[in-house]
Amino acid sequence: METKRSLFKAAISIIVLLTAMSLFPSHALADRTITIPPRVDEQDLVVANFTVGKGTEIAYSFNASGVVEFLVMGRYTGDQLSPVVAFFSVTNASAKGTFTAPFDGYTYSFRFKNPSISSSLQVTYDFHEVKPPLSLRTLLSLVVIASAIIAFATIILVTRLRKKRESN
Repeated sequence: METKRSLFKAAISIIVLLTAMSLFPSHALADRTITIPPRVDEQDLVVANFTVGKGTEIAYSFNASGVVEFLVMGRYTGDQLSPVVAFFSVTNASAKGTFTAPFDGYTYSFRFKNPSISSSLQVTYDFHEVKPPLSLRTLLSLVVIASAIIAFATIILVTRLRKKRESN
């Protein structure tokens, strides 16, 4: 009876794990903090690059000690002489959202500019690719596989118990 309880607990644990994997699909990087010096020219600070396919979502968030310009730029990866294209820009002390890559073959860079010519800014930011959630079909497939593993383990355990009883 104790063996059945252990197997039941293992089955529940696997189902909970699979459900969690489908509900929390994104992986996040730890927040990072940078100091952006006062602006002396039109240079911006590149803090992250992503080479991803069309339709990929990249989540962004930042909080700054003052107003900062946040830009998403891109360049065709196959040609270093191709022009850098601006895709998105916001000027604020904080922002949060997602950017969806409009093209294949581009490297997208996430940048900050300090508009102040007199003071540095502290910016805490996070960028990460948003992983799509597991489809219901994938989740059901994983549940079927987990059930088969549990059934196989049960058969092995029952066979061992029968052999043990027969030998006594």
